[in-house]
Amino acid sequence: MNYSIVKRVLGWLLVFEGIFLLVPTLTAVVYAEWVTLQSILATLLLCVALGGICMLGKPKSNAIYAKEGMVIVALSWIVLSAFGALPF
Repeated sequence: MNYSIVKRVLGWLLVFEGIFLLVPTLTAVVYAEWVTLQSILATLLLCVALGGICMLGKPKSNAIYAKEGMVIVALSWIVLSAFGALPF
């Protein structure tokens, strides 16, 4: 199994989640909820930082087979749910 491609795809997903956290950040600024803003910004920075670290290495092969696809889908549900729940 090509673990480096799994790590790279999960890194991209974490970066995308960090980008999507800009919407609740803007909402918190509009409604002046500063405590909420701090927790969302901390999660945003954590997602982008960890996602960037995961994307650093170059995978052995760019091919994604069924085994890697299933692992990516399963881990993406877990990772995105865990990081999405952090601000709460």
